[in-house]
Amino acid sequence: QSFLISTKVARNGFDWETEADVWKKFEEELNEFREAQTQESKEEEFGDLLFTLVNVARKNQINPEDALRAANRKFRNRFDRLEDHAREQNREVKELSAAELDSIWEQVKKES
Repeated sequence: QSFLISTKVARNGFDWETEADVWKKFEEELNEFREAQTQESKEEEFGDLLFTLVNVARKNQINPEDALRAANRKFRNRFDRLEDHAREQNREVKELSAAELDSIWEQVKKES
C-alpha cells in the first residue's frame, strides 16, 4: 500500500527530485527515531523510516514488497542452514555463542 501511495503522489508532482534527496530525508527520519522518547513516537518514526525506504525503492524501480519477500526467503533459508550446522554439532542455536553464530552465519552466506 505504501508503494501505491508513494507512486500516486509522485505522479501528482509531490516527490523528491533525486534519490539522494530521499536518502537525506531517511537520515532525518533516522535521527528522529533515535531521539524518540516514547513507544508511540518510536512506532510513528519507524513507520516514517519504512515509508522513506519505499520511496528509495520506487526511485530504483523496485517493488519493495517483492524485495522484502525475497529477503525473508533468503534469511529463512540461511537460518535453516544455520540450524542444520548446530544440529550437526548436536547443539541448538540458542546454545551457540555469539562468535560461533557469527562464524556459522558467514559460512552459510558463502554457501548461498
